[in-house]
Amino acid sequence: MVNGFNGMGIHSILAIQRFFPGHFKNFVFLSVGILDSDRFKGVAEIDALKRSVERDLAKYVDLARRLGFYAEGRMGLGTDAIEELEVLCKQVVHEWDRKVFFMGQLAFEGETFWTRLLHNQTSFALQRKLLFSGLETVILPIRVRLESA
Repeated sequence: MVNGFNGMGIHSILAIQRFFPGHFKNFVFLSVGILDSDRFKGVAEIDALKRSVERDLAKYVDLARRLGFYAEGRMGLGTDAIEELEVLCKQVVHEWDRKVFFMGQLAFEGETFWTRLLHNQTSFALQRKLLFSGLETVILPIRVRLESA
């Protein structure tokens, strides 16, 4: 599962290969565009969000293919990321015999109250939902070192 084309998603692809060398050869990238009050101002904003998510997914698919893997992307739009990701997971689960869902989660060196508060827990909440639906999930830690001021 990816959110925007960024270092976290790229790191996740590479981490999967590092932790499970030669095991995973197919990638289906899942992403959700979140509709919030800013996006409800008109159809043009919703279309722009959809195009943005599609562009980011295309970049992940292209990267995975350049690395030698089969890849495709799936997207949804909604007001709740966890609900929409759960729907996407349950759609693709029937298309693959063996599947594992991967999510990244920032892990801060010297975690504080503020880092826990400011960095959402979407991965953990979704993992719980998928686990009790019988779907295997792995949360990949993304290390973040905080520099001293």
